[in-house]
Amino acid sequence: MPVPDALLGGCLEGYSGFDKLAIQTILALKITAHRLENCATEWFDEYGLTPAKLNALLVLRSHGEQPMRLSEIGQYLFSTRANVTGLIDGLERDGLVSRAANPGDRRSTLVTLTEKGLHLLAEVLPRHFARVRRMTEALSASERRQLIDLLAKLFHAFEAINVSDAEGDAC
Repeated sequence: MPVPDALLGGCLEGYSGFDKLAIQTILALKITAHRLENCATEWFDEYGLTPAKLNALLVLRSHGEQPMRLSEIGQYLFSTRANVTGLIDGLERDGLVSRAANPGDRRSTLVTLTEKGLHLLAEVLPRHFARVRRMTEALSASERRQLIDLLAKLFHAFEAINVSDAEGDAC
């Protein structure tokens, strides 16, 4: 367990609502997510990418040759328009995507992968997929599905907190 018991012992137990296991659960999730983000940052740096840039490229790739609006990309990335615009700006500077005015709606811009972007994905993804497989091979297929289900339960619990928290402690 990446969260030592000693970290949560002692004087914390005196606070109302203290639940050691709940706190350990969230800390373990945060520590694991942080470690994953650090690893991904290191892996993709050699290609001039960040995890966010790679995710944007993957979203575009998943739509084949179909151009996407910035707002659509943002929905897949759970990101704001300003963040998506910044990501696409960087990817366009690197020659990995191109932008064009949307002929059906002059207020929006369409984004597509370039050949350079497709070639970069062809180089990056096999190594990335091998690393992901190695990271998760400690879990059986059943355990992976269970972990996905458990994380989905937590995700929906966060949504419920946002909607119904009487103290207004939305996240």
